[in-house]
Amino acid sequence: PHHNTITPPQHNTITSMNKLFLLDAYALIYRAYYAFIKNPRINSKGMNTSAVMGFVNTLNEILTKEQPTHIGVAFDHGKTFRDEAFPAYKAQREAGVQTYMLTPDKDYGQLVRDNVFIFRPRHGGGYETMGPKEVCEKYELDSPTQVIDLLALMGDSADNFPGCPGVGPKTATKLIAEFGSIDSI
Repeated sequence: PHHNTITPPQHNTITSMNKLFLLDAYALIYRAYYAFIKNPRINSKGMNTSAVMGFVNTLNEILTKEQPTHIGVAFDHGKTFRDEAFPAYKAQREAGVQTYMLTPDKDYGQLVRDNVFIFRPRHGGGYETMGPKEVCEKYELDSPTQVIDLLALMGDSADNFPGCPGVGPKTATKLIAEFGSIDSI
C-alpha cells in the first residue's frame, strides 16, 4: 500500500548567522512623536497617536526589511543605573549572533563590538549601520569603549548630562586622543 509521508522542512546546510535587533523603545517613541509634531496623527477620539504610529511603523520596517531572527524591545522605566552613578559597562554577547541596537542615542557607541552594531535612524529616512570602525571614525577614537570617556567629558544633552564645564566636543576629543581616558587625564 502507498503511504503518504510528511517530509520535514529542509534546513539550509549553510548555517546562517542569527540576527538580533534590540530596539531602544523610548528613544524611538520620542523621535517618532517629534517627527510628527507639525502634523500630528489624531485618532477618532481626538488622541494624538503620532508616537504609537511612528514606533509601529519603525518596528514593521525592521521586521519586513531586515528580517531579524530575534528581536527585543527595551523600555527603561523609573530609576536606572544613571540615577545612581555613571559606571562603565560592557556588553557580553553570545558568539554567532549579529546584534543591531536600533537607537538614535550616541551613548550606545560604547557597546559596539565586531558583532554588535548601532542601527541608527537617519534624518529624512533610512538607517546608518555603525560598527567599531564607524564609531571610532565618527568620534575620532581608538576604541568604542572610549565613548564613555568622551561623553563624560563633553556631556550629553540627550540624557541631560552636563559633562565637564568648559569642555565641548573638540576639547573632549583632543583630551581623549592625548590621554586615552579620563583615568589617565
